[in-house]
Amino acid sequence: GEFRAPDHAAQRVPSNVARYAGNYLNLVFALAMGAAALSRPVLLFALWVALLVTMLGPPEMFDVHMWRPKSQGGVVDLGGSGLRLRVAVAAHGGLWALALLAGRAGVVIALVLAMVHAYLRTRPLAVMAKETVKSTIKKMM
Repeated sequence: GEFRAPDHAAQRVPSNVARYAGNYLNLVFALAMGAAALSRPVLLFALWVALLVTMLGPPEMFDVHMWRPKSQGGVVDLGGSGLRLRVAVAAHGGLWALALLAGRAGVVIALVLAMVHAYLRTRPLAVMAKETVKSTIKKMM
């Protein structure tokens, strides 16, 4: 039927890319991080620590007060969830920038592996077994 997984490679690649897109993105990021760790381990570690602190740190850690003269409004609160979000976004953006700039070899390898998988991956074994059982039952009846 039309909901069956495609058998021809020209149809199978777009189908598999759509089906496994999240897995491919994780593969690209992981291999890029591995390649970036070889060239810039200190920067990578610093960004991971910043991201870890924003995710696991207590909320009180981000309560920051900036002292200004009374003529400029006095004490200003900079912290809270806004500061936490800005640090998390900056750390995550830095990780992606590091992955794409310093981990280019990992990105290329991951894209090649993803395309090979998309080209060679046929149909899941569970789906094939399910269809085989259904066709066998139909033949018996």
